[in-house]
Amino acid sequence: MNNSVYVRLGFEFEKIVSQIFEKHGFSITIADLNCDQDYDIAADGVNNKLAIEVKISRNINISRQILLKASQRLAMTAVRAGRIPVLVAGGVVSKYLRNELENIKDFVVCDIQNLLYLVKDDEILRSRLVAILSFSIDDLEAVKPDKILAYTVPIKNKSATLVRQLTNKLKVWKPEDGDSAGYEILCTEVLQILFSEDLSLWKTQQKSNSDLFRFDLICKVKDNNEKEFWNMVEKYFQSKYIIFKFKNYTNEITQKEIFTTEKYLYSKALRRVAIVISTKGTDKNADKAIRGILREEGKLIISLSNEELIQMLMLRENNDIPSDYLSNKLDQLLIDLEK
Repeated sequence: MNNSVYVRLGFEFEKIVSQIFEKHGFSITIADLNCDQDYDIAADGVNNKLAIEVKISRNINISRQILLKASQRLAMTAVRAGRIPVLVAGGVVSKYLRNELENIKDFVVCDIQNLLYLVKDDEILRSRLVAILSFSIDDLEAVKPDKILAYTVPIKNKSATLVRQLTNKLKVWKPEDGDSAGYEILCTEVLQILFSEDLSLWKTQQKSNSDLFRFDLICKVKDNNEKEFWNMVEKYFQSKYIIFKFKNYTNEITQKEIFTTEKYLYSKALRRVAIVISTKGTDKNADKAIRGILREEGKLIISLSNEELIQMLMLRENNDIPSDYLSNKLDQLLIDLEK
């Protein structure tokens, strides 16, 4: 990961952590270049003041040396500021290391499993948190952070409300209004709710080097993802990156849009899969083009309509796996493939 990407990841994680603590009743001040505090976040509660340092990496396990060094510095600066030191890690902190760190007087450790517990009743924050992680959380359990919860207030459950809101937006969406940018935003919000546990990166609106073509969103399949569809994408299509295109059309999309999308896919660049989302779905010729590209080039393009997004949101609300819908579509494509 280059420095600019790593710095951007750090800032985004810091912002999410700030919002988590803010939702739990704290007034937040984030350090900037003009601030003389030696930690990332000052969190002021009714009875307690916290000094929060955040650390994140691409790996599920953050370097022990990095955490030890950060904790030692944080402990000293927090004491001087009259605050409780809290180290927030965007990865798993082992029980042994946690005990070692919390032997420091009043020191509190909050790792990714604790953060998952803190956002369990706020689907928006949970999706944003999980989306920036480079690793899968399939095998991670949300663990109650007793020390942190002693300083916080609970937040209300927003999960079902958000899914219903997005469902209603899709149901009443009118492509004839011509709001393509709004459609991209809506689709991205839906995708993050559906696949934040499976995909990372979430980079939007990129032009190709020649400026001739543009895809709307690119995501990366998280490491160690065991869900069937993403496993198929990595193993059999040799694709680590997924291209998304959003089409706010009043009619079904045609083969022209499918062939244009195919130009973004490269067999030797771990980018052989695209998902095209449109209000009405595809016409018959577009479906033929999708099958032809799969048969001749080995590239996978999946079409989803607003109605299909709604069906996947229903799966999400019922605690089923939304990507299973994509697996079923892939099965049907392969079964119906012609010579």
